[in-house]
Amino acid sequence: MKNILYILVLLLCCNFSLHSQSYLGGEIGFNNYKSSNQNFIIGGVKFEKRTATEKVSIYIAELFESSTRYNNRNISYLKTVIGLDINLGNKIYGIFGTGIAPKVLIKNNDYTENPNKLVLDCKFNTGLGYRISNQFHLSFTWQYHINLTPYATEDIANHFGGSSTSKRFDNNAFLQLNIAFKLKK
Repeated sequence: MKNILYILVLLLCCNFSLHSQSYLGGEIGFNNYKSSNQNFIIGGVKFEKRTATEKVSIYIAELFESSTRYNNRNISYLKTVIGLDINLGNKIYGIFGTGIAPKVLIKNNDYTENPNKLVLDCKFNTGLGYRISNQFHLSFTWQYHINLTPYATEDIANHFGGSSTSKRFDNNAFLQLNIAFKLKK
């Protein structure tokens, strides 16, 4: 079974290296959580390799992520997303994907007491794409990012004079607009 998995990965890599198309683009996402008075924004650049049929793509994106809540308390990260998307359709296509995203803390403005400097996220996305031309694609996706490692560790006092350690995890759901331009070979 292990050998079959290695062969499949090798074939996928060969397919991407020999018969792939490269795209460069950008993305921006936003959500406003009214119940907790919190805003979330993410944006950056994305490099993508698609198979010749453009049904499968692997990508790496470098993003800036920021959450703001309660009286301008905010936290910001530099996030690298490595992902895989499946594209179903032709001119208008459905997108289903997943990825992993390590992120590094760059700013904590009273958002949490003890933030971790490195956090690992997992992401899921689904949406619709539109091939405006052979050179230009536009897509609109719903994304869900989940912390796999805690973003903060805090000591919480108990009634008996002691304390216990609490690990804080977060998740964000948001809408995202993506644009991609085909690079010349």
